[in-house]
Amino acid sequence: MRCTLLPAILMVALIAGCGGGDESARSDGARTAGQKQPRPNRAAPDAGQTVREPAKVGVGEQGSGIQPGPVGTPIKALFSVKQRLVFDVQIAKTMKLYRATNGHYPKSQQEFETKIIKENSIHLPPLPPGAKYVYDAKRAAEMTDYDPDDPPLMVERPAN
Repeated sequence: MRCTLLPAILMVALIAGCGGGDESARSDGARTAGQKQPRPNRAAPDAGQTVREPAKVGVGEQGSGIQPGPVGTPIKALFSVKQRLVFDVQIAKTMKLYRATNGHYPKSQQEFETKIIKENSIHLPPLPPGAKYVYDAKRAAEMTDYDPDDPPLMVERPAN
């Protein structure tokens, strides 16, 4: 059974890695036409202390140090697929259901952690040392519909 699943998992990882989604850029670092531009940080650094960015695919620690190649690319793609499932599927679905049931998104970090993460057994991707997940309740209250590309869940990192 294990031997028959491995090729299927690798194919999914390769397909996901070769999709050329919003995360891709040209080799010279410029973004190609038609792609979304990265959103500026919602919260300005506190006197150079921290930086916030949306919690999306690529923020996790797993796979960040792997170099592209015949072995590295499928492995990176596997980690990207896992993160996409958490951020774009699990959290998005749970947030939409929560709002449909309660008439609003969670109103605090604690409510988000309890009602969304813990009660639904969602495992957020591990972050690099010093980084943490922060729920922006004010941003969530302003949302009319949940958008996984612009989530109220942020990653707070120490500024360099």
